[in-house]
Amino acid sequence: MCSRFKGLVWEFGPMYQAKVVVSQNGWDDVGIGLRPGKTEEEAMMRVVDWVKEYQKAGPARPGEVIDNQMKNFTDLYYTRSQVLEQIFFRSGSGFRWLDGSVVEVDAHDGEWLGRGRETWKAQVQRLDLLLEEVSKLIPETRTHVQGLRQREEKETQERLNRPMRADPGCNALRFPSRMRKDWKATLIEALRILERRGDDDSRKEARERLQRLEGSE
Repeated sequence: MCSRFKGLVWEFGPMYQAKVVVSQNGWDDVGIGLRPGKTEEEAMMRVVDWVKEYQKAGPARPGEVIDNQMKNFTDLYYTRSQVLEQIFFRSGSGFRWLDGSVVEVDAHDGEWLGRGRETWKAQVQRLDLLLEEVSKLIPETRTHVQGLRQREEKETQERLNRPMRADPGCNALRFPSRMRKDWKATLIEALRILERRGDDDSRKEARERLQRLEGSE
């Protein structure tokens, strides 16, 4: 294994956790959490496979990362700007700069997420049908159900329209001097959103970072 990659495997309950730590010259080391293995050997193979794939293909493109987030977390993200907010404006967001790109550092089991998402959708559908049947039997409940749905829609809109803010140390405020072009363009996109929709301090931070980025082109 290349000297810049360090694999870590340790027992945790009935599973073995796996992690890759990637060193970067002149920048923070990045730890990538992987799916656990049932055995120590399986966990170590996850480390080896991740390193081989990373050396072959490098970090994912911005579109891939954003699409995966919206697909896997449909209850959290309704718009592209929400994903950008999580990636760039939140500290401890689960994303880090690595080799001029942003990578996800927390492991997710896509199959498990898919099953959970489908189960959640099925439960929502069953609840809607149940509420509809109840409202037929007890007409007085229809107004209450409509009120609940209207409140949920209002809360969703408020969440989408609230002012954005950039946490100290987030990926939008602290980034490497050399970035891959596609990730630099995505960072600029995020900062322009923050410049429009951020609170006063965040708009100021966004303008400063945009001037720095645009001056380096």
